[in-house]
Amino acid sequence: MSIALMELGFEQNDCLYVTLPNCSQSAISIYVCAKLGLIKVYGDPNNIPSELPAVLSRVECKGIVMLADEMTIEKFREASKNLPSIKHIILVG
Repeated sequence: MSIALMELGFEQNDCLYVTLPNCSQSAISIYVCAKLGLIKVYGDPNNIPSELPAVLSRVECKGIVMLADEMTIEKFREASKNLPSIKHIILVG
């Protein structure tokens, strides 16, 4: 994951919004963010529609990491209508 993020252009002090449940991918994202010097902004995967616009209006995140299931993607579609452009959406799982 760290090589993939570097290839996508993530650099030290870039913000990465991670909305994953308690799973192995979440633990890996913590490690990778620490290794690359990224700022991990954690989001509750159950509250994507309510908190995503508020968080992303305050913090410029270069990318979002979320589960690749239909429910999460549909929640993201609802919430992302009026968001600033995100360069990368990374789906896991």
